[in-house]
This record gives sequence, structure tokens and C-alpha cells, in this order.
Amino acid sequence: LKASFWCAVYGGALNQENMNGDVPLRRLVLHFTAKHVLLVNDIGVSAETTLNDLLARSAWGTLDVATGNWVLVSEEPSTLPPSEGLISYFEHVNRKFQTEGDELDDETRSFNLASVSKAVASFTAKDQPGHKFRPFFDQMVKCLSLPKGVSKAMGIERVVLADDDIAPLEDERSSMLRLGRYQVMPSFWNLVLHLAKEKRDFQIVFRGTQAEIDKVVQEWNFFL
Repeated sequence: LKASFWCAVYGGALNQENMNGDVPLRRLVLHFTAKHVLLVNDIGVSAETTLNDLLARSAWGTLDVATGNWVLVSEEPSTLPPSEGLISYFEHVNRKFQTEGDELDDETRSFNLASVSKAVASFTAKDQPGHKFRPFFDQMVKCLSLPKGVSKAMGIERVVLADDDIAPLEDERSSMLRLGRYQVMPSFWNLVLHLAKEKRDFQIVFRGTQAEIDKVVQEWNFFL
């Protein structure tokens, strides 16, 4: 049951009865986009940058009247502001360094794009506006880490957040595990296990570019 490239489909020929054993259940066909949904980080973007980006979008604060600097107010990440009048750090830096508009020349737009990326990528680093959110960053890394038994067996001493920090290995399995973390969100595997446990008949369709699907397929086939 190996997934194919570009649009990878898995068919689960499982029991279609519910827990009472009398009512047939409809087949589930679930579509997942690889980018921003399944993959922890985009191709060419480190997991560290991705996690900081997520927290920057979920951190809410105000602007210091004297300095104009953004100051963190929220105590934990949230998709919505905990109170009125707050702005996320991500929105703040995008307002500060505008990247859209006909009045911007190419040089200014490129500079602003780089400035936004740099600010967001280092959001929880020391001496940065979101450093108080570093425990949440560390917790997410922990959740993405491979089980200790797997890491020990593979001789993995630490989690690597940048894919290019360790060169791919010849052995496909070792190469996939070399970073010490999942490349596909662990919650997706929990969903698959739940569907199998409930004996549901299901199909999963993966969508994305060739490179994105390659990463998903590689981990999927080992998962089976």
C-alpha cells in the first residue's frame, strides 16, 4: 500500500460497520495539502523558522508610545487576540516593513521582505520581542521529536531543525530519521491510527508539488 507521487492515494479496505455492527459507514475520502498542513516546514525553510513564524502570528501585544517597539502582552499563543486593541507581532512587522503597494520599488520591496523574514524567524530568540514564548517553542520541538527509543537506536543525539544541517544519508530510512524529528505532523499519524482503530474504510489524498509529496510519501511508506 505505497502512495504514489503528486497525488498520493491510500485506500483502506477495512470493516465498514460501526461499533454496533449493523449500520454500514460511508467511505471517508480525506484530502490533505502537503504545504502548511502536513509538512512541519516548507521546502527550503527550517523548522525553527516555521515554528517562530507560527508563534509570531499567535503572539499579541501593543506598541510602546515612546519607542514604537512592539511589546508582548498575551501570556500564551492564541489565534485570536485575548483583548481588543492588540496586534500580533507578525502583523506589526508587516506594517513596519511594507511589502505590497505600487509605490514600492523593487529594491525597497526586497529589503522589506528580508527584514520581515529575519524578524519573524528570530522571534523567540534571546533579546527578541517574543523570547518569553521560548518555552512554547521548546514544547513544540519536543512534540515533533522522534520517540526516545528510536533516537537511541539510530544514534541520534539531538533534534536538528534545519534540514541542510545534516547531509542526506545513503540509507533512505536513516536519511529520513537523521533530523531526529517528524517531517509530517504527528497529529496526522494519530488520525490514521484512529481511523484504523475504528475500522473505517478510508482514502487519503495528498496534494502538493513533487518535492513536497516526496517527503510525505517517504514518511508514509515507513509508517505503514
